[in-house]
Amino acid sequence: MSVGLNDPNVQQLIASANRGEEADDRDPVITPPPEGVFQLAAGYMQDDGRWVKEFEVRELTGRDEEALARIGDIGRGIIAMMDRTLVRVGNDKGSPDRMNSLIGGDWDTVLLAVRSVTFGPEVELSPTCTSCKATYDVTINIQHDLSVRTANLEDLAWTVKGKRRTYEVALYRGDTQRKVFDLMAENKSVAVINTEILHDSIKRIDGMPVLGRDEIRDLSVLDRRAILDSINNHRVGPDLQGVTIKCPTCGNEQPNPLDAAALFQWN
Repeated sequence: MSVGLNDPNVQQLIASANRGEEADDRDPVITPPPEGVFQLAAGYMQDDGRWVKEFEVRELTGRDEEALARIGDIGRGIIAMMDRTLVRVGNDKGSPDRMNSLIGGDWDTVLLAVRSVTFGPEVELSPTCTSCKATYDVTINIQHDLSVRTANLEDLAWTVKGKRRTYEVALYRGDTQRKVFDLMAENKSVAVINTEILHDSIKRIDGMPVLGRDEIRDLSVLDRRAILDSINNHRVGPDLQGVTIKCPTCGNEQPNPLDAAALFQWN
């Protein structure tokens, strides 16, 4: 039995081939992510065991503003703001527990995302030059002008050789960041805060699990500082401390850290 060109099956094949040829001639279409969708610098382990980087936030509303105004401490206000506006991480619905599961440095990633969807990515600053004392206006685009250190899952743990001991260390997560904000609100010393960070970051000492905070307190100051330096060197996320601005009057370059007051126009 012969098959002619008018056969419906043949016509469908021809049409499919033509569509394919036309698609090859066109430039690929790149669809930008929807508003509110961003990428984590490190990532997040979904409930299904997959390591993902995508997350979504929503803009702040008047209800959020009223709720945040009732929180006297800025650090705790930042936490509440991110808890309220995190829509999802990967396929998992946003919640305080999701924030706790993020790598600590990615809290800044979420913070900048909330700022971007609420007020836009451009932040207007009026720094005073440390050299000529001139005050000038400058605009920072937090999506393009900040350096960001990214990492993969295998980059989040490493080994530190101390004076006499060996430490297995990992980047601390959001639950530690939450405790740090609480300790700051309680005016705890830097040493106390460092003990908390080290307790949650050191997984093993000479191959043995860490038993408690007293074991961290008994470490030598030299080893504590070496481990804290290594944590800082491995930190992921946007660098909010390193925005370098050039004075238009004298050309002096100086760092201008971005804090919550600058990002969210808080007085």
